[in-house]
Amino acid sequence: MDNIDVLKEQISRLMAALEDVNFECQRLEIVNSNLDFQLKEANRELNQNIAVLQATEEENERLKKLLYQKKRGIIRIMKYVLNTSQLRELAPKLKAGDRVVLSGTVYTSRDAAHKRIIAALENGENPPYDLKDAVIYYAGPTPAPEGLAVGACGPTTSSRMDVFAPLLLDKGVVAMVGKGERNKAVCDAIVRNKAVYLCAIGGAGALASKCIKSCKVIAYDDLGCESVKELKFEDFPLTVAVDCSGGNVFERKS
Repeated sequence: MDNIDVLKEQISRLMAALEDVNFECQRLEIVNSNLDFQLKEANRELNQNIAVLQATEEENERLKKLLYQKKRGIIRIMKYVLNTSQLRELAPKLKAGDRVVLSGTVYTSRDAAHKRIIAALENGENPPYDLKDAVIYYAGPTPAPEGLAVGACGPTTSSRMDVFAPLLLDKGVVAMVGKGERNKAVCDAIVRNKAVYLCAIGGAGALASKCIKSCKVIAYDDLGCESVKELKFEDFPLTVAVDCSGGNVFERKS
């Protein structure tokens, strides 16, 4: 082999090595991009959890204030033991701050499910459950451990559903169960439709699951925990947060 052939072979090897280096650089760029995305997602989730924690703490403080006012006789808080089938008739009697122990049929729907339900309505299709006098629980139950119908099943932040709630109330929904305050459009729709917004205890998902006796996926199974489920409540403790007269436990009075 003369010098030219040797040089050609060396150049060929160098080109192959350069291709390997380029491939490795591209792979590292993809890895770095994935790590950067994962870091951003982790930060976003952390910020969401911090916001939820702050909202839960604020909500618990307001409920403590209500209990204090009740003990001092400043306000009178009633307690009702109800079935979901009674809510339409009895909603006008419920006042912000009242306690409700609720049993009956409830449907879970969170962000993703709400988007699909609204899309179905806009397309003239039937939603996955009858909206007339329906009770919606803003929750995504985790898989059930042995001996229980669901795993943790605490409420998610209700304000995430504010954009969807007025239409669903106008379509017949009688009650929503979640945590945290609602915007003015939702509160106006509650009053307009003689409905009610109920708050569950935030951060107590494991305790809430003990008040749920059955759970059945009825729509959007591909959403996993956020699929629409039919639940059977039994003595589920709730607080009336917004009543159909406009009373609101979150209202800040000067």
